[in-house]
Amino acid sequence: MSNLNSVFDVPRGYPFTSALEDNFEPAYGVSLPEGKIVFSSTRQLPNVSVLKMKSDATLAGAPPTLTADDAGLAFVVDTWGAGYNDGDIVEWDGTDFVVIVENDDDVPPYGTRVIVVATGAAGSFSGKANHIMTYTEGVGEAPDVWVDTTTPATMNKIRVTGDGSRYEGMWFDYHDSAWVTSVFQKPPLPTVNVLTSAALADHPKDDAWIVIQGNDQSDSAFANLVTCLKLASGCTFTISHTAANTLVPGTLLQANAGVLEAYTSNWPVGMVIVSNGVAGSLGKITVASM
Repeated sequence: MSNLNSVFDVPRGYPFTSALEDNFEPAYGVSLPEGKIVFSSTRQLPNVSVLKMKSDATLAGAPPTLTADDAGLAFVVDTWGAGYNDGDIVEWDGTDFVVIVENDDDVPPYGTRVIVVATGAAGSFSGKANHIMTYTEGVGEAPDVWVDTTTPATMNKIRVTGDGSRYEGMWFDYHDSAWVTSVFQKPPLPTVNVLTSAALADHPKDDAWIVIQGNDQSDSAFANLVTCLKLASGCTFTISHTAANTLVPGTLLQANAGVLEAYTSNWPVGMVIVSNGVAGSLGKITVASM
Protein backbone atom coordinates (compact mmCIF):
# COMPACT_ATOMS: atom_id res chain seq x y z
CA MET A 1 0.00 0.00 0.00
CA SER A 2 1.35 3.41 -0.88
CA ASN A 3 1.34 5.92 1.97
CA LEU A 4 2.73 8.91 0.09
CA ASN A 5 0.73 12.12 0.05
CA SER A 6 -1.85 10.77 2.47
CA VAL A 7 -3.85 13.57 4.12
CA PHE A 8 -5.28 13.68 7.65
CA ASP A 9 -7.31 16.35 9.37
CA VAL A 10 -6.12 15.73 12.94
CA PRO A 11 -8.92 17.67 14.71
CA ARG A 12 -11.50 15.49 12.93
CA GLY A 13 -9.49 12.29 13.33
CA TYR A 14 -10.44 10.77 9.98
CA PRO A 15 -8.38 10.28 6.82
CA PHE A 16 -9.12 11.95 3.52
CA THR A 17 -7.11 9.17 1.85
CA SER A 18 -5.24 6.05 2.96
CA ALA A 19 -2.21 6.29 5.27
CA LEU A 20 -0.10 4.05 7.46
CA GLU A 21 -1.75 4.02 10.88
CA ASP A 22 -1.80 1.73 13.89
CA ASN A 23 -3.23 1.37 17.39
CA PHE A 24 -1.00 1.59 20.49
CA GLU A 25 -1.25 1.45 24.25
CA PRO A 26 -0.34 4.79 25.85
CA ALA A 27 2.53 4.76 28.32
CA TYR A 28 1.26 4.11 31.85
CA GLY A 29 -0.70 7.06 33.22
CA VAL A 30 0.00 9.31 30.20
CA SER A 31 -2.74 11.34 28.51
CA LEU A 32 -2.26 11.49 24.74
CA PRO A 33 -4.83 13.72 23.02
CA GLU A 34 -4.92 13.99 19.25
CA GLY A 35 -2.12 16.05 17.75
CA LYS A 36 0.60 14.85 20.14
CA ILE A 37 3.86 13.69 18.55
CA VAL A 38 4.87 10.36 20.08
CA PHE A 39 7.46 7.61 19.72
CA SER A 40 6.75 3.91 19.75
CA SER A 41 8.55 1.27 21.79
CA THR A 42 7.92 -2.17 23.19
CA ARG A 43 7.19 -3.04 26.78
CA GLN A 44 8.05 -6.69 26.15
CA LEU A 45 11.22 -7.93 27.82
CA PRO A 46 13.32 -10.87 26.55
CA ASN A 47 12.18 -14.31 27.70
CA VAL A 48 13.29 -15.89 30.98
CA SER A 49 13.73 -19.52 32.01
CA VAL A 50 12.08 -19.36 35.45
CA LEU A 51 9.74 -16.99 37.25
CA LYS A 52 10.79 -17.40 40.90
CA MET A 53 14.55 -17.83 41.28
CA LYS A 54 15.30 -18.21 44.97
CA SER A 55 18.98 -18.99 45.55
CA ASP A 56 22.31 -20.26 44.23
CA ALA A 57 23.79 -20.67 47.72
CA THR A 58 26.19 -23.53 48.43
CA LEU A 59 24.49 -26.19 50.56
CA ALA A 60 25.86 -28.98 52.73
CA GLY A 61 25.19 -32.02 50.59
CA ALA A 62 21.39 -31.98 50.63
CA PRO A 63 18.68 -30.04 48.73
CA PRO A 64 16.54 -27.42 50.48
CA THR A 65 13.50 -28.64 52.39
CA LEU A 66 10.28 -27.37 50.82
CA THR A 67 6.52 -27.89 51.03
CA ALA A 68 3.77 -28.11 48.44
CA ASP A 69 3.08 -24.40 48.93
CA ASP A 70 6.60 -23.65 47.62
CA ALA A 71 5.80 -25.00 44.16
CA GLY A 72 7.37 -22.82 41.46
CA LEU A 73 10.47 -21.81 43.41
CA ALA A 74 13.68 -22.24 41.42
CA PHE A 75 17.30 -22.77 42.48
CA VAL A 76 20.79 -23.13 41.05
CA VAL A 77 22.20 -26.42 42.33
CA ASP A 78 25.46 -26.11 44.30
CA THR A 79 26.60 -29.05 46.44
CA TRP A 80 23.21 -30.68 46.89
CA GLY A 81 24.57 -34.22 47.08
CA ALA A 82 23.91 -37.40 45.10
CA GLY A 83 21.41 -37.15 42.28
CA TYR A 84 21.90 -33.42 41.71
CA ASN A 85 24.28 -31.76 39.26
CA ASP A 86 25.97 -28.48 40.10
CA GLY A 87 24.94 -25.63 37.81
CA ASP A 88 21.54 -27.10 36.94
CA ILE A 89 18.60 -24.72 37.35
CA VAL A 90 15.81 -26.66 38.99
CA GLU A 91 12.24 -25.83 39.95
CA TRP A 92 10.19 -27.33 42.78
CA ASP A 93 6.92 -28.80 41.47
CA GLY A 94 5.40 -29.36 44.92
CA THR A 95 6.84 -32.83 45.46
CA ASP A 96 10.16 -32.94 43.59
CA PHE A 97 12.77 -30.87 41.76
CA VAL A 98 12.53 -30.67 37.96
CA VAL A 99 15.57 -29.70 35.89
CA ILE A 100 14.63 -26.64 33.80
CA VAL A 101 18.07 -25.66 32.44
CA GLU A 102 20.93 -28.16 32.38
CA ASN A 103 24.38 -27.04 33.46
CA ASP A 104 27.28 -26.33 31.13
CA ASP A 105 30.47 -27.57 32.81
CA ASP A 106 28.91 -27.28 36.29
CA VAL A 107 27.57 -23.73 35.81
CA PRO A 108 24.42 -22.39 34.15
CA PRO A 109 24.79 -21.66 30.42
CA TYR A 110 25.95 -18.11 29.75
CA GLY A 111 23.02 -15.85 28.88
CA THR A 112 20.48 -17.72 31.02
CA ARG A 113 17.89 -15.22 32.25
CA VAL A 114 15.72 -15.58 35.36
CA ILE A 115 13.26 -13.52 37.41
CA VAL A 116 14.14 -13.31 41.09
CA VAL A 117 11.46 -14.39 43.55
CA ALA A 118 9.51 -11.59 45.26
CA THR A 119 10.59 -12.46 48.81
CA GLY A 120 13.36 -14.42 50.49
CA ALA A 121 15.95 -14.50 47.71
CA ALA A 122 19.44 -15.57 48.78
CA GLY A 123 22.97 -15.92 47.43
CA SER A 124 23.58 -13.94 44.22
CA PHE A 125 19.89 -12.99 44.13
CA SER A 126 19.64 -11.39 47.57
CA GLY A 127 18.07 -7.93 47.44
CA LYS A 128 17.03 -8.32 43.78
CA ALA A 129 13.32 -9.12 44.21
CA ASN A 130 11.45 -9.20 40.88
CA HIS A 131 14.54 -8.14 38.89
CA ILE A 132 15.72 -10.01 35.81
CA MET A 133 19.24 -11.41 36.17
CA THR A 134 21.50 -12.97 33.55
CA TYR A 135 24.32 -15.46 34.05
CA THR A 136 27.38 -13.80 32.56
CA GLU A 137 30.94 -14.93 31.84
CA GLY A 138 33.58 -13.20 33.92
CA VAL A 139 36.03 -10.85 32.23
CA GLY A 140 39.67 -11.99 32.32
CA GLU A 141 40.35 -13.72 35.62
CA ALA A 142 37.09 -12.54 37.17
CA PRO A 143 34.58 -15.27 38.09
CA ASP A 144 31.31 -15.81 36.27
CA VAL A 145 28.46 -13.86 37.87
CA TRP A 146 24.72 -13.28 37.87
CA VAL A 147 24.24 -9.73 36.55
CA ASP A 148 21.19 -7.60 37.35
CA THR A 149 20.21 -6.73 33.77
CA THR A 150 16.69 -5.34 34.17
CA THR A 151 14.71 -3.52 36.84
CA PRO A 152 11.12 -4.03 35.68
CA ALA A 153 8.81 -1.08 35.12
CA THR A 154 5.02 -0.90 35.27
CA MET A 155 3.44 -2.45 32.15
CA ASN A 156 6.51 -4.53 31.27
CA LYS A 157 5.53 -7.94 29.94
CA ILE A 158 7.58 -11.13 29.82
CA ARG A 159 7.27 -14.79 28.88
CA VAL A 160 8.63 -17.82 30.73
CA THR A 161 10.13 -20.36 28.33
CA GLY A 162 12.01 -22.77 30.59
CA ASP A 163 11.42 -26.33 29.35
CA GLY A 164 9.34 -28.15 31.97
CA SER A 165 8.61 -25.14 34.17
CA ARG A 166 5.11 -24.99 35.61
CA TYR A 167 4.97 -21.52 34.03
CA GLU A 168 6.34 -22.57 30.62
CA GLY A 169 4.77 -20.58 27.78
CA MET A 170 2.94 -18.18 30.12
CA TRP A 171 3.02 -14.37 29.89
CA PHE A 172 3.33 -12.13 32.97
CA ASP A 173 2.75 -8.39 33.46
CA TYR A 174 4.60 -6.21 35.95
CA HIS A 175 1.98 -4.31 37.92
CA ASP A 176 1.88 -2.86 41.45
CA SER A 177 5.51 -3.95 42.03
CA ALA A 178 4.81 -7.61 41.27
CA TRP A 179 4.78 -10.05 38.36
CA VAL A 180 1.19 -11.17 37.79
CA THR A 181 -0.31 -13.57 35.26
CA SER A 182 -1.26 -11.62 32.16
CA VAL A 183 -4.94 -11.50 31.29
CA PHE A 184 -3.97 -11.61 27.62
CA GLN A 185 -1.65 -14.54 27.00
CA LYS A 186 0.02 -13.06 23.94
CA PRO A 187 2.73 -10.50 23.08
CA PRO A 188 1.88 -6.93 24.08
CA LEU A 189 0.95 -4.13 21.75
CA PRO A 190 3.67 -1.51 21.27
CA THR A 191 3.36 1.48 23.58
CA VAL A 192 3.73 5.18 22.79
CA ASN A 193 4.85 8.21 24.79
CA VAL A 194 5.48 11.87 23.99
CA LEU A 195 8.54 12.54 21.83
CA THR A 196 10.85 15.19 23.21
CA SER A 197 13.65 17.19 21.60
CA ALA A 198 16.26 15.66 23.87
CA ALA A 199 15.13 12.16 22.90
CA LEU A 200 15.03 12.65 19.15
CA ALA A 201 18.55 11.34 18.67
CA ASP A 202 17.63 8.21 20.63
CA HIS A 203 14.73 7.21 18.41
CA PRO A 204 14.85 6.25 14.73
CA LYS A 205 12.61 8.32 12.47
CA ASP A 206 10.44 5.23 11.92
CA ASP A 207 9.48 5.42 15.63
CA ALA A 208 7.81 8.85 15.27
CA TRP A 209 4.00 9.05 15.06
CA ILE A 210 1.22 11.62 15.49
CA VAL A 211 -1.88 10.81 17.55
CA ILE A 212 -5.07 11.12 15.47
CA GLN A 213 -7.47 9.50 17.96
CA GLY A 214 -6.53 10.19 21.58
CA ASN A 215 -7.24 8.36 24.81
CA ASP A 216 -9.10 11.45 26.08
CA GLN A 217 -11.97 11.05 23.60
CA SER A 218 -15.26 9.57 24.74
CA ASP A 219 -16.03 8.38 21.20
CA SER A 220 -12.73 6.52 20.80
CA ALA A 221 -13.26 3.09 19.30
CA PHE A 222 -10.67 1.61 21.69
CA ALA A 223 -11.07 2.75 25.29
CA ASN A 224 -7.48 1.98 26.27
CA LEU A 225 -5.75 2.66 22.95
CA VAL A 226 -4.70 5.57 20.79
CA THR A 227 -4.63 5.61 17.00
CA CYS A 228 -1.52 7.08 15.41
CA LEU A 229 -0.27 8.03 11.97
CA LYS A 230 3.32 7.17 11.04
CA LEU A 231 5.22 10.36 10.22
CA ALA A 232 7.72 8.56 7.98
CA SER A 233 4.81 7.59 5.70
CA GLY A 234 5.13 10.91 3.86
CA CYS A 235 1.70 12.12 5.01
CA THR A 236 0.22 15.60 5.25
CA PHE A 237 -1.85 16.62 8.26
CA THR A 238 -3.57 19.68 9.67
CA ILE A 239 -3.23 20.43 13.36
CA SER A 240 -4.25 23.16 15.79
CA HIS A 241 -1.24 25.18 17.01
CA THR A 242 -1.23 28.20 19.31
CA ALA A 243 1.94 29.56 17.69
CA ALA A 244 0.74 29.33 14.09
CA ASN A 245 1.57 33.04 13.71
CA THR A 246 5.28 32.20 14.05
CA LEU A 247 5.31 29.00 11.98
CA VAL A 248 5.33 30.23 8.39
CA PRO A 249 5.35 27.90 5.37
CA GLY A 250 8.79 26.34 4.91
CA THR A 251 9.51 26.16 8.66
CA LEU A 252 11.06 22.83 9.67
CA LEU A 253 9.55 21.28 12.81
CA GLN A 254 10.75 19.11 15.66
CA ALA A 255 8.94 17.63 18.67
CA ASN A 256 9.30 18.95 22.22
CA ALA A 257 7.35 17.05 24.88
CA GLY A 258 5.06 15.89 22.10
CA VAL A 259 4.40 19.40 20.73
CA LEU A 260 5.60 20.64 17.34
CA GLU A 261 7.98 23.61 17.39
CA ALA A 262 10.50 25.25 15.07
CA TYR A 263 13.43 22.94 14.34
CA THR A 264 16.75 23.64 16.10
CA SER A 265 18.68 20.34 16.33
CA ASN A 266 18.66 16.56 15.79
CA TRP A 267 16.29 15.70 12.94
CA PRO A 268 13.06 17.38 11.78
CA VAL A 269 9.77 15.49 11.81
CA GLY A 270 8.05 17.70 9.24
CA MET A 271 7.73 21.05 7.51
CA VAL A 272 4.96 23.67 7.56
CA ILE A 273 3.31 23.97 4.15
CA VAL A 274 0.27 26.08 5.15
CA SER A 275 -0.33 28.35 8.15
CA ASN A 276 -3.33 30.51 8.94
CA GLY A 277 -0.97 32.86 10.82
CA VAL A 278 -3.24 33.07 13.86
CA ALA A 279 -1.94 32.99 17.43
CA GLY A 280 -3.87 31.18 20.15
CA SER A 281 -6.55 28.53 20.07
CA LEU A 282 -7.69 29.34 16.51
CA GLY A 283 -4.23 28.82 15.02
CA LYS A 284 -3.79 25.99 12.52
CA ILE A 285 -0.91 24.66 10.45
CA THR A 286 -0.70 22.01 7.76
CA VAL A 287 2.42 19.89 7.94
CA ALA A 288 4.16 17.59 5.48
CA SER A 289 5.83 14.85 7.51
CA MET A 290 9.42 13.79 6.85
